[in-house]
Amino acid sequence: MTVVIVAGWGVLLLPFGFEAPVAVTVACFTLGGVVYGPFVALSVTLMQTASPPRHLAAMLAARSAVLLTASPLGTALGGPLTTVLGPRVTLAGSGLVTVALAVVAGVLLLPVRRGALTRPSRNEEASGTAPPLA
Repeated sequence: MTVVIVAGWGVLLLPFGFEAPVAVTVACFTLGGVVYGPFVALSVTLMQTASPPRHLAAMLAARSAVLLTASPLGTALGGPLTTVLGPRVTLAGSGLVTVALAVVAGVLLLPVRRGALTRPSRNEEASGTAPPLA
């Protein structure tokens, strides 16, 4: 779901590159906020669910470090790009890159997802109700 949210945000930036009317781009930004809204809660929940308890603090710290770096890095890249390319192209390009990263993440997660469909859940393992693995 988090990958779908990221892809949705990227898609909603694309109209800027097509010189859409202001009303359309404002609507896309608004819808983008609605789409992206649950991302933080879902991603933290995913980390808490998927990581072993002994690694959770380190994973959350690493996530915070990446996020603290991402904002200034985005500003450092976005400012010059906006100056050179203009705001419309920069936003549309950001949308394209975001969608491309979501597709790459989705492809990389396919084997993980397939494995999750064949492995018993933690609850099934803990309760002893898991079917035997072939």
